[in-house]
Amino acid sequence: MDAPTTLAHGPHAAALLSLFLPLFLVGCAMTTRDVPTSSSAVRVEIEIEQSVDRITDAPVGREFASVRAVLRNEKGKAIEADGMQVLLNGEPLLFSVGQGNYYDRYPAYHASDEQLARLGPGAECRFEVAWPDGTRHPAGAVRLAGQLAPEAFDVPTLFRTDQDYTFSWRALEIPAQVVVYRGYTYPDEFGNAVQLVGSRDEKKNLRKTIGPGFLRGASGRMVVPKSYFKDQPGESVSGMKPMKVNALSVEVSAEVVAGAGPDFHPASRIHAKRLLLFYMEAVGDTLRG
Repeated sequence: MDAPTTLAHGPHAAALLSLFLPLFLVGCAMTTRDVPTSSSAVRVEIEIEQSVDRITDAPVGREFASVRAVLRNEKGKAIEADGMQVLLNGEPLLFSVGQGNYYDRYPAYHASDEQLARLGPGAECRFEVAWPDGTRHPAGAVRLAGQLAPEAFDVPTLFRTDQDYTFSWRALEIPAQVVVYRGYTYPDEFGNAVQLVGSRDEKKNLRKTIGPGFLRGASGRMVVPKSYFKDQPGESVSGMKPMKVNALSVEVSAEVVAGAGPDFHPASRIHAKRLLLFYMEAVGDTLRG
């Protein structure tokens, strides 16, 4: 017969609780329902994203747009106080509270589909925060980046790892940043192919500023040398097995950053990003070992 379970009591129980409670709280997103007494104690965080993804030879790219605002107090806790509002161009954003594991809560304000439809290239976004008593404080403004359309780019949908890869752009209206990064494949212990998605944050990525600007034209091209497609040494994620390049991503982005005005915490900010993402696959017999 199994021995009966013994529960800890007294100082032993307190010691166990003090050991595990901090670990539990680390996974919890802390929030507060208290109404801020001063706008200067509120940190406004606003993210605006407009993106188009084109995967290999898909005829139509996937479009995505969002405006997300979070209010935080001086301790970094997200505010979900009744009656607080964030307004975009005079119209309130929708409020919702996402929930994760355990007691995680993620209160945020989001733009409706109708509001998003009005945010074209170069549109102005003016934000305000309203208190439950109706008091409003300007929370900054940002003008979105100009036109950055996939039609302005000629990005071949397939590439060979034994040849240079070239893509081009024409008549861009605004400057933009390009990041090129790779995806990989490697065999697992059973010989099955495992795909490893690349990351825009890798140190070995290729980067370039394009579009109109000092010593730059509105049209141009970028050549990715075939040396960039060489097999990569094994890493811990691949069980130290060599990794072959089998995918390529070209990310084009234009970003605008602004403050939220003098009424709010100085760490407040508005970040707007327009993004194009092209995803290509290797073709031919270049992936054979």
